[in-house]
Amino acid sequence: QAKGMEVVFVSSDKNEEAFTDYFAEMPWKALPFVDRERKAALSNKFKVSGIPSFVILDKDGSAITTDGRSAVSEDPTGEEFPWKPKPSMDEVDPAVTLAEPVDARAVSENGDAPILVTVLNDTQHTVRFEWVDYEGALVPYKVKPHWQTWVQETYKSHPWRLTDMDSGTELARVRFTGNVDTSVSKLMQLNGEIKGASDIKAVANQCIIFEAANVSYGLSAKDCDQGKQLKNTRADNDGFHVRPEGDHVYKFESSSGLYLGVGEPHQMWYPNDGFQAVLVPKDHPSAAMRVLPARNGAEGFHSFESVEHPGYLLNHCDGKIWFFNGPANNELVFS
Repeated sequence: QAKGMEVVFVSSDKNEEAFTDYFAEMPWKALPFVDRERKAALSNKFKVSGIPSFVILDKDGSAITTDGRSAVSEDPTGEEFPWKPKPSMDEVDPAVTLAEPVDARAVSENGDAPILVTVLNDTQHTVRFEWVDYEGALVPYKVKPHWQTWVQETYKSHPWRLTDMDSGTELARVRFTGNVDTSVSKLMQLNGEIKGASDIKAVANQCIIFEAANVSYGLSAKDCDQGKQLKNTRADNDGFHVRPEGDHVYKFESSSGLYLGVGEPHQMWYPNDGFQAVLVPKDHPSAAMRVLPARNGAEGFHSFESVEHPGYLLNHCDGKIWFFNGPANNELVFS
């Protein structure tokens, strides 16, 4: 407590009597034993498979470590509190350490440092990879649709350009500085902006209604508390106020004051993995959404991509609202 840390005991005892006896020896707070539903949700969220287990959370509720026992045992005086993991060189983002953005003037130079580049297309773009030759001309190499991987032998001194195959929009222009295994979305972020995004400043602070572009379904937050998955419906579509956050980035505030955000991951029968769409507090990292041209070709409409999870678009499926990384046939747009 001297470090500002609050400990909450979550019991796995078989009955309340055992919980009461055990907790009597403890100086901290506890989740009421009768709240078994919340206990189960916490165990599932933090993947608790044995006891005792010690999960350390940050101020915003995000997990710092699920192995708090080891952290505290190795540092009993709390010198390194709150025991945030120290990244090793293997954990450093390769898109930052092994690639660098270049401008349109950069050309290939003679080099004798061959490298192997692996780039996963984790976006909704169909991406064309082009080599920038010694004169600055663009030489097409490969085209990779969503969720396919580009593998290329190249040199450290050679720039590459990534473009959207459909629109011709430049997504990134980089030079790789070592063997790298990264993704298109990381390279786009490395270039400082996400090209191809859309501007909806005209409706800033106005109320919009999300709806599916292909059928008359919409988004409902009725009876949805914080963290509970949103529903899709043919009626009772809820309005969300558009709150600008940056260049092509917005947050969407519900009538309850909570914001559209990303919840738990989920693997469905749908052929793509995804996340639940939920309501979150304004300062939650998943509340930021990037607005893109509608990926299903609905002219004049927009798609909504999680900034925290690039490539995942707001979709509806099976009566609920999701963020999917796959085909955008059910994506939500707005009216």
